[in-house]
Amino acid sequence: MDQPSGLSTDEFTQGFAVSMTLMARVVQVLPMGLPYALWSGIGFVAYHQVPTHGQLVGMAADYPGRAHIN
Repeated sequence: MDQPSGLSTDEFTQGFAVSMTLMARVVQVLPMGLPYALWSGIGFVAYHQVPTHGQLVGMAADYPGRAHIN
């Protein structure tokens, strides 16, 4: 996996550890669907990703399933 430009391996690892710790705290208070959706959406926007057709189909199939489970 490529690192975001300008970050050393240690900085990347520390940032990832902090984000996972914060995510673990958030899901103790909020239902998992909301933080997961925000996490995914922020990742798409922050890295200027354009989803492929296959990814869009996967997301379209995934979200109703999550709503049904909740």
